Amino acid sequence: MVEQEARWYDAQSGVVQGQARVASQFVARGGAISFYQRHESLGHALLAAGLDPAAEVTSRS
Repeated sequence: MVEQEARWYDAQSGVVQGQARVASQFVARGGAISFYQRHESLGHALLAAGLDPAAEVTSRS
């Protein structure tokens, strides 16, 4: 699961049309992604995965 800063651009002008912080939930099995779902926030992604928001990792150990 990752939280991302997403931006989308106008194809002709290249001007940013919008941006949002979103989260992607995914499962990797056998070297391939077997499940993927985008969520409107990290909190929603954690809940969908059955995790408590306290499970968030904000830095590497």
